[in-house]
Amino acid sequence: MDVSEVETFYSRLQQISLKMHNEYDDYNLLAIACLLNIVHYVDEKFDFSILELRDLEKTEELHMIDKYFQDLNVHERLYLTIHLLGSKAGSVIRLDDSQRDIQLFELALHLVDLFERQTSCDISEKNELVNSLYMHFKLSMYYYQLSIQISNTLLEDVKENYGNLYQMIKNLCESVDDEFPFILTDSEISYITMHFGGHLKQVQGKFYALIRVLIVCPSGISTSTLLKREVEDLYANVTVIAATAAENIAQYKENIDFIVSTIDLDTDIPWIKVNAILTKDDKSKIASMMSLNMQTYKLNKDNFSGLFSIIQKYVDPTQMKNLKKDVYDYFREGNLIVDVVEEKQLRLKDIMYRDHLIRIDKDIMWDEAIRLASVPLLKTYIITENYINEMIGLVRDYGPYIVIKNRIAIAHAKTEAGANALGTALLINKKNIQFEDDLNIHYLFVISSSNPKEHLQILKDISMLASDDIDLNALLDKNVDEIMEFIKKMVNRT
Repeated sequence: MDVSEVETFYSRLQQISLKMHNEYDDYNLLAIACLLNIVHYVDEKFDFSILELRDLEKTEELHMIDKYFQDLNVHERLYLTIHLLGSKAGSVIRLDDSQRDIQLFELALHLVDLFERQTSCDISEKNELVNSLYMHFKLSMYYYQLSIQISNTLLEDVKENYGNLYQMIKNLCESVDDEFPFILTDSEISYITMHFGGHLKQVQGKFYALIRVLIVCPSGISTSTLLKREVEDLYANVTVIAATAAENIAQYKENIDFIVSTIDLDTDIPWIKVNAILTKDDKSKIASMMSLNMQTYKLNKDNFSGLFSIIQKYVDPTQMKNLKKDVYDYFREGNLIVDVVEEKQLRLKDIMYRDHLIRIDKDIMWDEAIRLASVPLLKTYIITENYINEMIGLVRDYGPYIVIKNRIAIAHAKTEAGANALGTALLINKKNIQFEDDLNIHYLFVISSSNPKEHLQILKDISMLASDDIDLNALLDKNVDEIMEFIKKMVNRT
C-alpha cells in the first residue's frame, strides 16, 4: 500500500466532507482512502449493477469527486462515489469490527481444515493460506456491503486449468455457505481456488542443480501466489525467489537465472512472458528456458551450467552476447525447443475394477464398513493396514466428515499413512452404514493415492454421483456389471 497516496486521498476526502457539512466520519474516510489505493493497483472488474449510473449522476458526491479527483478515471470516480454514499448511509464496515473479523478468520480456518480432511492434500504454509483467505474475505465483505459485484477475469482459465480443484472448492464452500456473510459467486469461488492452488504442496522428486526464478506479476496476491506454485511444480529444482513488480527487478538481478512475467519487460535479464494461469505452451516456454540453465551436461569430465556453457566452447566470445539475445528473443516469439506433454488424468472408471466393488445387505457400523471396503485394496498392496487405521482414526477424531450427500461417504487418509498407489474401492449396502448421527448412508468409497494431487479428479467424479440429479436408489438392486457400466457412462458424459 502506498502510504503517501493514501494520505493524499484522505486529505481530498476531508475537503469534500467539509463542503458537505461533515456528513462523513473520519474513520470511514480513512478506510475509503485505503480501499481506493488498493483499487488503484489491481486489475479487477467492478459491476455497478445495483446502483444505476443515472442515479449516481444526480448525487452531490459525484460532482464533488469530479472536482477533487480529476486524476482518477471515470470508472474509479464512480467506485469512489459508491463508497461515499455507503459511508453516508453508515454501511461501510469499520476496521475495528472485531466480531466480524473473528467470523471471517474462523471461516478461513474452517475452510482450510475441511479441505485438508476431505482431500488429504497437504497445505504448504497453512497459516499463510488462512491469513490470505482472511484478507480476501475482508475485501469481499467491503464490496458486498457497498453493493459492488466483482468478477474474476481469470474465472474461465481457473475452471479450465484447475477444474478439479475448483469443483472441490465449490463443493466445500457450498457445504458451509451459511457461514459466508456475503454472496458466494463463481468469481468468489475462483479466487478462493487460486489461493488454495498456490499453497498445495508438490511431491518432491529427483532434481538437478537449483534454478532461481523471479516472478513478475502485478495482478494481485492470489494470482502471483498461484503462478509461483505453478512454476515451482514444473520442476523440483526450481525455486521462485520472489514475486514482485517490474520496477523492483534490479534488486534481484544477481540472484536469479531468468524471469517469468505476465507483462512485457525492458530488462537485460533473460525473461519470458506467460499467462497468469499457465497454459501448455507457457509450460513449454519455461521448460525451454530450463534447458539453457540445468546442469545436466557432462563433457570431458567437466560439468557445464546449461546449454550455453557448452556452446561457448565453439563460438567466438565476441558473439556470445548476441547469440544469447537471439535465443531468448526466439523463445519470446513463441518458439520452443522443449515440448511439455501433459499427463492424462485418470478417472473413476479407469481405476474402479469389478473385484474392487463389494455389495452387502446388512446393517453395519461405519468403522467396520471402512475395513470391509478396504479389503480389495489391502490384498493388492495398494494400501497398508496402517492406512485403514488412519482412516478410522480421522473419523473418530473429527466426526463423520467423510459423509458428503446423496447417501455417499468417502474415506481416505494422507499418502504417508500407507498409500502405495492410486486406487479406489466401493462398498454398496442395501441397508444402512451406521454413524453416530442419524445418517442414511448406502455407498462408501475408499480412496488411496501416492500423490497428494492425483486423486482430486477421482473425488470430483465421485461428487458427481452425489449430485441431486442422480438417483442412486436404482443402483442398490443392480449387479456388479450394471454398476460398472453406470459409472462408466456417468464419467463419459463429462
